[in-house]
Amino acid sequence: MVTGIAHAQLGGMPLIVITGQKPIKKSKQGRFQIIDVVDMMRPITKRATSVPNGNRIPSIIRQAFKVAEDEKPGAVHIELAEDIAAEEVTQTTIFPREKIRRPQIDEKMLAILVDRIGQAKTPIILV
Repeated sequence: MVTGIAHAQLGGMPLIVITGQKPIKKSKQGRFQIIDVVDMMRPITKRATSVPNGNRIPSIIRQAFKVAEDEKPGAVHIELAEDIAAEEVTQTTIFPREKIRRPQIDEKMLAILVDRIGQAKTPIILV
């Protein structure tokens, strides 16, 4: 995941990162057990946000792709809590269906990434 984010920032490649989260509406666990991933991702992405309810998913996804592809392309992070993901929604269409192609790695950018990680004094890799 973070390799992809670093690659996106180095090479200007759009990237959407979606992470999960414990239930946030009626959690039986204390809020202190939830890591604030959105704040953690803000410094390394163009935008980081969480989904407040299931009906907002299509608009958040559309906006994420727009931000990831606009101006200098880069990474966008979306956090989706378990209880939000389980909600019934009324709108389900995000994009028209198209043939999906697998992305190809840019060997030159991969070499640059490996070199920069190798030169870093204190690299951080989030998995």
